[in-house]
Amino acid sequence: MWQGIWTTSTTGQFYRKIEPVISRNIKYTRQNRVRETTITRLRFGKCRLNEYLAKLNVTDSTKCAQCKAAVETVEHFLLLTNLLTY
Repeated sequence: MWQGIWTTSTTGQFYRKIEPVISRNIKYTRQNRVRETTITRLRFGKCRLNEYLAKLNVTDSTKCAQCKAAVETVEHFLLLTNLLTY
């Protein structure tokens, strides 16, 4: 029943791409609360990236501050961060 509701819901689309099947598993446990909060915010797409801030009317642009071309989504941020560290 819960899976049917999750699959047909109009909300939570970002997280549904990451977690399409409902499970009772704990996703992430860490002693460091700051890291756990950051990871959870990234998983839900509710973080201080321009795509989300533009939805809240905090910023005018959805563009990435680093590359100035792409929309600053969680996926873009994580890929860009990985490219910059290598």
